Amino acid sequence: MFVAQVVDQESQEVVLLGSSSSEKSYSLVPIETNQKTFREHSYTFLDTTEHSVFLHINHFGDVSKYGHIYISDPQGLKYSLSLKYNVRSDENQCDFEKILSLEGIYVANVISTNFMHNAEQEMEGEEISEEESMEEHHGNKNTRSVENSYKDFIKTLISFNKGGDWKRIKSPDRNSAGKKYDCGEYCYLNLHGISSDNPPFYSVESAAGLIIGNGNVGRYLENEDVSTFLSRDGGLTWFEIRKGSHIYEIGDHGALIIIADDQNPTNMILYSWDEGLTWEELKISDEKIMVKNIIIEPTSASQHFIVYGELTKNGTKKGVVIGLDFTSLHEPQCRNPENPDATDSDYEKWTPNDGRIGRECLLGQKITYIRRKREAQCYNGQLFERKVFVETCPCTEEDYECDVGYERLGPGEPCSKEGGKHTEEEIHKPPIDCKGYYSISRGYRRVPGNMCVNGAKFDPILIPCPYSGVFASLGVIFFIAIIFVLIALIFLAFNKNFNIPDILPFPKSRRDNPGYHDIEHTGDEDNRLFEDDTDTKPLDKKSLNKIKNRRDEELNLQEDGGQLISMDLK
Repeated sequence: MFVAQVVDQESQEVVLLGSSSSEKSYSLVPIETNQKTFREHSYTFLDTTEHSVFLHINHFGDVSKYGHIYISDPQGLKYSLSLKYNVRSDENQCDFEKILSLEGIYVANVISTNFMHNAEQEMEGEEISEEESMEEHHGNKNTRSVENSYKDFIKTLISFNKGGDWKRIKSPDRNSAGKKYDCGEYCYLNLHGISSDNPPFYSVESAAGLIIGNGNVGRYLENEDVSTFLSRDGGLTWFEIRKGSHIYEIGDHGALIIIADDQNPTNMILYSWDEGLTWEELKISDEKIMVKNIIIEPTSASQHFIVYGELTKNGTKKGVVIGLDFTSLHEPQCRNPENPDATDSDYEKWTPNDGRIGRECLLGQKITYIRRKREAQCYNGQLFERKVFVETCPCTEEDYECDVGYERLGPGEPCSKEGGKHTEEEIHKPPIDCKGYYSISRGYRRVPGNMCVNGAKFDPILIPCPYSGVFASLGVIFFIAIIFVLIALIFLAFNKNFNIPDILPFPKSRRDNPGYHDIEHTGDEDNRLFEDDTDTKPLDKKSLNKIKNRRDEELNLQEDGGQLISMDLK
């Protein structure tokens, strides 16, 4: 449970409090981010589905168009910095999306860190070099205001380890017409998010690895020369499937894709049974409408769609809703899902990965999906159940994210202290209520929900809690006492001349001691060793000699229970 509390009404500064929920009470405490120099103005919860919380914090004012993304520990109270300058809309919606069909993969739009650094320098009155200025403005941008020009420096990043690390998306080699892209050294794919006027990047849970988005190839995201792109491997590689911006929807577990022009009025939609390799046109209206969206039932498993938009006639706008049913196309049903990769099967095995050679693991697991082959023009059916096979993987650095107080200075960089703002003493300081042990971070923490085993270890080091006040004195006294006891035990163990005699109760009579034994009787000789106190008499010389002759064998008599009786013979 989270509560935003106003700290300063004039500056609209707030603080976020969190608590584990219970039926009886809530213990609200401020979340921890280690960003003490930044104020907080608003919060957007981006995702809470995978054992942690993605939180967007607006540090830069109530009308800011960007903020920082943080990811929590499993308890949701300690947050480490995941991504800076994430783009947000006027409605506080953020360009951030989880790929629903896979775990651990996220796509987000950010403003170039170099541009933001230069803009902050300018706002603080620092001089910016001509080289830095030309680098950010790449020859044709001449505005310097962050609020006016940030849209010229937006780029798309992808994470395959749940925000632990982010990198740019490599562009396709060729466009949909087969022509190579002319983008020089800055060949990256950039996609529009929710803050844009174009439809944002999109995925559905039932279509493994399938992502669709509108964007362009180049250094930064642009509103001109937009095309529609598709990835079928979770965002690792992409294809341009159509020129222009389109609205889209996915059906039949990913086997059927429908798109429509969303920038100009149209009476046609396009559909594909092979994930964008080929397209067929379908006329849906006699009059052209401005398509606003295409929707499907929540599981995206059926072949029924709804197209809605606006029709402008005689200067008057009217809403239009059109239903589409693709079951009447009579496409064949896909064959042999139980025998994937076979020539007579329309299915294949596929394992998502982050592009590292020989590494087919995400979040510590190798997951193999059974999905339809791209070229197989057939339908899965609404009751199709996708088979999944799971194996655990050894841990690597990619299975860890930066701990609280640490950040990556760039994609693939190791975790280091955030801007040098926190000293070693601050980061490693024990908690106030320290009990037993506390941990010293190595700069990393395992991504919540990661299932890797063995391998690389970046887990924190456990340190005993320090004592304070009167407990410190008691601790020292207790320690000294233990040392003395140990020395005494060592002395006794190695001192052969020191014996500790057993102290045994002396029996008053033979009847009181079942373990009592007589030494051998001979005739009338009285050779009893022990007798009642009232019936003792001295031994004669002959008896005494007999006892002395056998003293070596009879010196110690063993009673029941293993106890020894020592004799003092006079």
